[in-house]
Amino acid sequence: MARALTAARASSFPCLADASSTAPGTRRAPRTQQHRALTALAGLAAAPPVPSGGLGRMFSQLRARNVAMAERLDLTAADAEVMRHDWTSEPTAAELAYANQLHGEAEDRASRANKDSKERARYTALGAFEAFRAALPSRRFYRIPSGPNDSAAHAYNAASERLLAVHIRLARGIKSKTVSKYVTQIRTLMEEQLDRRLASRDVGFKLARLYQQMRREDGPTGDRQLSRPLRAQHLARLADPASGFDCGGTRWGKVRWAMVHCMVQAMLRGGEAGLVDRHQDVEPRLVLNCKEGSGSDPEASWQWVSAADHDGIHPLVIVRVMSIKDARGHADEAHARRRPIIIRRRRPVGEPGDLTCPYDALLAAWALMREEVPADERATTAFFRTDHGLPVVTDDVRIAVREMVATLRLGPPHEWGAKAPRIGGATDLLTALGLDSARRLLKARGRWCSEIWQIYSRLQVGEQADASAAMAAARGQCLEALAGWVQPAERFG
Repeated sequence: MARALTAARASSFPCLADASSTAPGTRRAPRTQQHRALTALAGLAAAPPVPSGGLGRMFSQLRARNVAMAERLDLTAADAEVMRHDWTSEPTAAELAYANQLHGEAEDRASRANKDSKERARYTALGAFEAFRAALPSRRFYRIPSGPNDSAAHAYNAASERLLAVHIRLARGIKSKTVSKYVTQIRTLMEEQLDRRLASRDVGFKLARLYQQMRREDGPTGDRQLSRPLRAQHLARLADPASGFDCGGTRWGKVRWAMVHCMVQAMLRGGEAGLVDRHQDVEPRLVLNCKEGSGSDPEASWQWVSAADHDGIHPLVIVRVMSIKDARGHADEAHARRRPIIIRRRRPVGEPGDLTCPYDALLAAWALMREEVPADERATTAFFRTDHGLPVVTDDVRIAVREMVATLRLGPPHEWGAKAPRIGGATDLLTALGLDSARRLLKARGRWCSEIWQIYSRLQVGEQADASAAMAAARGQCLEALAGWVQPAERFG
């Protein structure tokens, strides 16, 4: 019965047939048709929410380049090394075709799980491995473990990675952290093909000690690169006509002014105002688009709320932001869906506009968008666009920020990057509300799922000065001295 059902399914979806069974002179069904047949067969929706998976247009080229290089360096695993199917009886042609179709679909999706940036990093690691391979062309680098208990193969692979790590260190003189990343890239490249581990926790202690010694040789890591905040007080200075800055006199001036205000308020990363780079396409459910709608619409980025529907005094706009930090494929709460950010008008409804008001800046840009973008194209059009109609990218944000910095003569422009508005927003919120009140809002508005927000919100000179004076005047007795009790180590914050 199962075979009959499988055959019936195959007859209902002829595009699932294997290429080898296609009649001569006929074309195989397009990939999109195959996908629809598979999703319909599984009872899924007709199309996934983000068909491209958020990959850029360069991904296929980067992936193909890495695959070719890995083959040349003998870093490939034959498909035969992984059992595809284990049949309890002789499969029918329909069963075999459908199983192979599913296998191909699974392999294709797995191969596209890396982002463009990871493929670029892998290419750099392959370049380092190429030099190692040229020096030891006859040595097998990895042994394929027969199972999880094949300690001999695991030990050999760990030894190979030690040799590679030392070679990279001697040849390139790079930091231990980078050496470790290169070695890990080579290992994961093989493990992704084999679908099994090449290493074990029970071996590899010398590799860990090798990295430990390299870190000691590197010396102290030092401070992070200086990255300064662009804050609301800076925008207020730019709004002064005496600054000469274009806050809305031209089309781009209006868009840029609204964009930076929005980035400070919503603590946007450089790539969240539009796209990360020009190689990406606009995905309605990922980008900040032009569509207005309620929270039930996954494609809507904006919801304008009148004063009457709010508090009777101030209108507001809800900006729905999708985080671009999706290393886990939007698998956690902070990155799984658009996060609503509320931006309220500073002045009551009816009063004149204010250049320093983020709401008014966005409202002006919204009016401009309505003139430029037809209603049926707003879901697929980025809201912040250049004068050429292109979505802004991280580089556009960085240039806009540095133009503001140069106008105000705040310092060397290179010390302000595309994340300067995000840092500025976090700093302003912490300054306005204080640590206890701001903690929860910082994590929510900044879409942080950890305590990393603490390095974005910069301490103020006044806070440090007040703390110094309070410390000098502090008096009292320690609880340990009074009670004879040893306070345990605890983590605060």
